[in-house]
Amino acid sequence: MGGVGRALAIRDFRVYSIGNLTSLMGSWMHRMALGWLTWETTQSPAWLGAIAFCAMVPPIVLGPFSGTIADRMGSRRTARTAMVCEAVNILVLASLVGSGLITIHLLLVLALLQGIFFAFDFPVRHALVPDLVPQRELSAAIAVNTATFHVTSFAGPALGGLLITEFGYLPAFLFNAGAFISFFFILRSLTIARESHAGTQASFLHDLADGFRYTFNHPAIRYIFFTGIATHILMRPYYDLLPAFADNVFHRKIDGLTILASASGLGGLVAGVGLAVRGRMKGLTKALIWSTLASSTFLAIFALVPYVHPINVWVGSAFLIPVGVGLVIAGIAAQSLTQNIVDPAKRARVVGLSASFATGGPALGALVLGWFGELFGLGIPLAVSSLALAAIMVWIGPKLIVQRRAIEVEILR
Repeated sequence: MGGVGRALAIRDFRVYSIGNLTSLMGSWMHRMALGWLTWETTQSPAWLGAIAFCAMVPPIVLGPFSGTIADRMGSRRTARTAMVCEAVNILVLASLVGSGLITIHLLLVLALLQGIFFAFDFPVRHALVPDLVPQRELSAAIAVNTATFHVTSFAGPALGGLLITEFGYLPAFLFNAGAFISFFFILRSLTIARESHAGTQASFLHDLADGFRYTFNHPAIRYIFFTGIATHILMRPYYDLLPAFADNVFHRKIDGLTILASASGLGGLVAGVGLAVRGRMKGLTKALIWSTLASSTFLAIFALVPYVHPINVWVGSAFLIPVGVGLVIAGIAAQSLTQNIVDPAKRARVVGLSASFATGGPALGALVLGWFGELFGLGIPLAVSSLALAAIMVWIGPKLIVQRRAIEVEILR
């Protein structure tokens, strides 16, 4: 099993991965239920974008703060506190849905609260990974972590669609709440000998500003970060618009959404497992560049083909498989390269910044694309944003190639 076997042979990383898989499975089920509940209530792409914005944009604002807190107090403590808040918020949502008292405006408020709590959980849990494995296994561990994300992005929507169809929304929400509670206790059980936090005597604002300075002044991390921002804002919002594509473009209901979401997740699963088994840094710079270019091109094709010739949902889903492949390769490459060269004392701040855009960027993009979708249809805005990403990558790519030997160095410790 190559890098997968080496990483999962380490007890703490293996236990963490089990908790992370369960939590992410619940999050994808929750995300599907939230999207379809919004669409069923409003039939509006603009509301889909607004809910996605409230649920996922807080990490953009709060991610730097959560990273700074984690560097000062420890990543594990920060993540566990956030998980308790997330579980309570989901249980409130489930009770309102179950009692029939939920409205689109209450849904908006609860999605915003979940996004705030999520900002102190998801970015910080990624910063834990280097504390669980030796440096030489870091690339494999990050690939396993990302592959887990996309295993669940394939299985979560499929299971979520089945549960919603057969039993309604409550099982999806309750599963997610239970997953957060279980992950809370799993994190508590880890024996981390060198959990990274700065332990600095400087002020909070000084540490916060220092994280920004380090990220934007580092010649390689800066361009990797800009690539991530562009990808997350311009391309990744397609997932939050899939309910509208399933209904308006392919004329299907929850089954169509399940097919489209699972196809993208399947592509991500294949790519994630492949890079996890590979388990090394060399070649990841070029992989980041070419996978971003390829996935943006295929997403533009997915968005534009229905304007040229009617296609069914299965043909549409076929275009989303390479989209998932490219996005996962790019995501693993960016995370691996960044964590390979980052100063451990600033790790949570840098990871918090990058992960905040990974979660919040798509929400910001979904809000804009949702409103443009109301005016021009869904396909044209998504195609334009995807091709804009390809153009940006043509500019950034050569700058990353210049740095590739420095950022791909294998550190054997």
